[in-house]
Amino acid sequence: MNYVSLFAFLAFASFVNANTALPDNQHIVVTGEAQLKVKPDIAVINLEVESLQVSSLDAKKDVDNRINSF
Repeated sequence: MNYVSLFAFLAFASFVNANTALPDNQHIVVTGEAQLKVKPDIAVINLEVESLQVSSLDAKKDVDNRINSF
C-alpha cells in the first residue's frame, strides 16, 4: 500500500509544475488591489408580508390590511 501512495504522490507532484501560467524566461508579474470609498446615495429595502389562511381571499385581505397599517 505504501508503494501505491508513494507513486500517486510523485505522479501528482509532477503535475503541479506542468500547469503553471508563468513562462520559463524573464517576465514581470504585477498584482494590485483597489478600494473606492464613497457615501451611499441609494438604499434598497425589501419587505415581505406572509399570511397563512384557509382561503386565498382571506389571505389577501389579511396581507392588504397589514400593508395598509404599515
